[in-house]
Amino acid sequence: MKRLARILAAWTMLHAAAAGGMEPNLSQYLEKAGGKYILRVPPDTVWFPFVDPGSGDLRLSMFNLAISAKKRLSVFERVWETIRREYYDPLLRNTDWEGIREAYRPLILTAGNKVDLAKVLDQMIHEIHGSHLQVKVYLLPKDRNAEKIIERKWQEERERYRSGIGFNLKRIENQWVVGSVDPGSDADRKGVLRGWIVRYVQDRFFDPKTLRLESIKPGDVFPFSFIDLEGRPRNVRVAAMLYPEPAEPPAGGVKILRGGFVCIVVREFRRKMDRWFIKTVQAYADAPGMVLDLRGNTGGYMPIVTRCLAPFFEGATAAGTELSRKRKPRILVSEGMGGRAYRGPLAILIDEDSISGAEIFAAVMQENGRAKIVGRHSAGEVLGSVTLEMPEWYTLRLPIYEYRTAEGRILEGQGVKPDAEVALTLGGFRRHYDADMERALALIEAIRAGVCERNPH
Repeated sequence: MKRLARILAAWTMLHAAAAGGMEPNLSQYLEKAGGKYILRVPPDTVWFPFVDPGSGDLRLSMFNLAISAKKRLSVFERVWETIRREYYDPLLRNTDWEGIREAYRPLILTAGNKVDLAKVLDQMIHEIHGSHLQVKVYLLPKDRNAEKIIERKWQEERERYRSGIGFNLKRIENQWVVGSVDPGSDADRKGVLRGWIVRYVQDRFFDPKTLRLESIKPGDVFPFSFIDLEGRPRNVRVAAMLYPEPAEPPAGGVKILRGGFVCIVVREFRRKMDRWFIKTVQAYADAPGMVLDLRGNTGGYMPIVTRCLAPFFEGATAAGTELSRKRKPRILVSEGMGGRAYRGPLAILIDEDSISGAEIFAAVMQENGRAKIVGRHSAGEVLGSVTLEMPEWYTLRLPIYEYRTAEGRILEGQGVKPDAEVALTLGGFRRHYDADMERALALIEAIRAGVCERNPH
């Protein structure tokens, strides 16, 4: 009974802030048979593992996945119609949207629960081959009082937890490698490390496209086969789970490099970070050269991107155009900073995980000859989007405008090609050797020595 009590104590609701601190009455689901207790889970109910952000304990929560056929169709029609009316391209990138509706309607009716419906909807919207499209569903605990509390805190709480397998991936030397491991995830708890090679999952060669990582739900378990840092095979069963988002990291940071060069790391063009960025650039106005590290930068807000361009130009600079189906083209301009602009040589680091606003920033600097772009081809995910609430706690991320550079280039699906491409090596990645940075510093040194053409601004 003590062991049973410990297990029951671990089965709590989601974080107390989101569910009012209430725990489900699990006794109603316990039956005693043959001297043993049996937990009989109600239909359309699932237990999800998650990490308690306070104690760090692995816990379980119970969620109701049931959704009626009428409500499934309601969500489907709203998503379909919203895309038809609001997607930035009225032709939906030459997609037969009416045909898609007829093809997916039967699948909607056979979707077993809320998570299955989200998967079908996500598959449907990706018939439009473009970025910044996503359907999510937020699940409610099986407690009406808790549901009311969550509804009241909907906006502030819905992004508190992250769901996934707990590690991201990088393509290095034609193989998938663990790029980083999320603290608190099941992968972290089971010892998966950065630099491990991913060989198989579910007895098949690993391919993120076929696995569809974005559609994984908490509770899914995947048997991975890795090669560890010593070349030994490792078989690890990794469970997708809910775990708390880490404390929001700073928007960036500063590193002093050899020769007095300065590296400014920018992780995201989030709100208000432009003030920090401009002050940082001005604080190192006497630096003989500067590197802006946009690798893994997840983009952000376009007004922030244009303001962050300003400290590198004396006068106003064209930053491209936003094209929408419902408004006139919007010309983007960075105002410049006159005599306070940084005039030293610049290099910008990008990679396959630099997306959206990071790609725009790099493209503007490249087209104006203001910086050398170093690294690998960017993601080519450059559409402006909004997140809209759909019925039954679903959300739709929807692109509403297309971006074009001042020279008319479309970056969506194309990305930014570096001036100096650098290939990652597995050995260098595992040793934390930064080949991108070394190449960038070599270019800046060549510019200062007059060996390489200096940026004209």
